[in-house]
Amino acid sequence: MKAQMKMKLEIKSKVKWFFLLLIFLLSGCGPSLEVIIDEEATRLIVDEERSLLTIYTRFENPTAIPSGPLSVQFHINDENLLDQLDQESPFAFMDREGNLETFNIKPNGSYFISESFAYQVEEPIDELQGLIEVAVLDESETELARMTVNQVTTE
Repeated sequence: MKAQMKMKLEIKSKVKWFFLLLIFLLSGCGPSLEVIIDEEATRLIVDEERSLLTIYTRFENPTAIPSGPLSVQFHINDENLLDQLDQESPFAFMDREGNLETFNIKPNGSYFISESFAYQVEEPIDELQGLIEVAVLDESETELARMTVNQVTTE
């Protein structure tokens, strides 16, 4: 009789541990945030008349959960372009007062930014392809997505 009770207690204990382990494992399988940089909408726009270079970027959140605060970094892979834009690489998307600009993306939503710089066209605009990368970061500065900008248009 004691052996049967002991066996039942051992089985109950093992079942309890099994369910605790299962709950722990399944709790890590919830939805996670994904941010995508829209390749079709993201581009460099050269305005020769106003001597401007604009980086236009669109981000998408295809998940059912909202993003937390996100920020953007631009990486310029050309020293001449860095000098002309008077920047250091990487540099962050900032507001008018020089503070880090953050934004949120709603579930299944999108968000776009544009940043313009004084720019004197010296080279054919096609040579700007691949010189700028855009990265989106979460609030802990983990990179969620990065894309090289290959589309260049004029206004």
